[in-house]
Order: sequence, then C-alpha cells, then structure tokens
Amino acid sequence: MKSFVLFLSIISGSLLAQNYQSRVDSLVRLKNKTTENQALSSLLYSGMTSVLFPAWIGTPWDFNGTSNVPGQGEI
Repeated sequence: MKSFVLFLSIISGSLLAQNYQSRVDSLVRLKNKTTENQALSSLLYSGMTSVLFPAWIGTPWDFNGTSNVPGQGEI
C-alpha cells in the first residue's frame, strides 16, 4: 500500500511542480521495491510513462545528443 501512495504522489500535481530529479528519485525508490511483484512493476511502468517520458517532450534531438535534464541540451 505504501508503494501505491508513493505512486500517487509521483503523479500528483504537487510533485509535478517539483524538479525532475525528485520524480526520478521517487520512481527509483518504487523500483527498488518491485522485486518480482507484478502490481508494483505495473505502477513503476505507469509512473515512467506518465511522469518521466512526457518531461522529455520538446527536448531537441540530435543523433549524438546526451542530456540528463529534460529540455536542456539535446537527446
């Protein structure tokens, strides 16, 4: 149940207002709890696709691009 609450906080508006690294750290904590637990794995997948991936939309693309921060540099 704690993991589900963590997931809800990840996708909540208050957490979206925080920085990207904070969201990544929250998902890493959730990932560390997913050992062979299908429900937690699904939550992790949902968190990545609804929170992390959209943050990169609009970041310029380059074949050799590298960036650790959404919207900065090129990917």
